[in-house]
Amino acid sequence: MELVPCVAEGSLAALDAGKGAEHDRLAGEATRRLADCDVVALAQSSLARAAEAVAAATGRPVFTTPDSAVRKLRRLLGA
Repeated sequence: MELVPCVAEGSLAALDAGKGAEHDRLAGEATRRLADCDVVALAQSSLARAAEAVAAATGRPVFTTPDSAVRKLRRLLGA
């Protein structure tokens, strides 16, 4: 497995300023270069809201930390 880091410059500042759409757009643009990857993992919780934009930009499955945590908890609780 090869990990390819990617930083969405300015996206957190946009989110902090209440500009959610700008945050998501910046995240999508930053991840375009990950289109050759098998999957994209948004490891920062604040990026979870941009999962749809990232999937559209990369054409790849996108995993987010909140969704992954919920799936794990469901498995542990037998739900």
